[in-house]
Amino acid sequence: MEKPVARVARVRLLSRDGYHLAYLGDADIPIVYGTDTNQVYAPNSSMGLPVAPALDHLVAALAACMYGTLAGALLGRSVPYEQASFLATAEGYIVPIGHVQRVQSVAIAYTLAVPDAWQEATMRALKVHARGCPVHQTLSASIAITWSATLQVGNEHIMLHQEAH
Repeated sequence: MEKPVARVARVRLLSRDGYHLAYLGDADIPIVYGTDTNQVYAPNSSMGLPVAPALDHLVAALAACMYGTLAGALLGRSVPYEQASFLATAEGYIVPIGHVQRVQSVAIAYTLAVPDAWQEATMRALKVHARGCPVHQTLSASIAITWSATLQVGNEHIMLHQEAH
């Protein structure tokens, strides 16, 4: 039996001047994609908007969702942290499969400083956050997703990581 739909994501696509324009929902400003999957970042299109390959946006969407889900898990546990200390970077490894490119894996790295008393709660939030991320749940069957974290707890630095399943 099919599950009920929670929400419908709507995207309107147009081609202009050699670019694909994706309007998400009712947005007036598009996300601009190049037509060449080998394209690297372009400073802007003829419309004055930044351009990045679509697969890079996929990596960014995953990283943003994981970051936001972890922030929510920390908030749910009342973990106090300085917002400026909470950073994430992501690297997506894109490989050719025949004539097509695909994201093979994504590695997300967090940096976060928390007070000594909140180490355990922070580690629990890290342990469960991927399960609560809808983008992770959508992509993890086809993309190897890993995360690592450098926690500053008082004067100590703790390294954690989660391998892909």
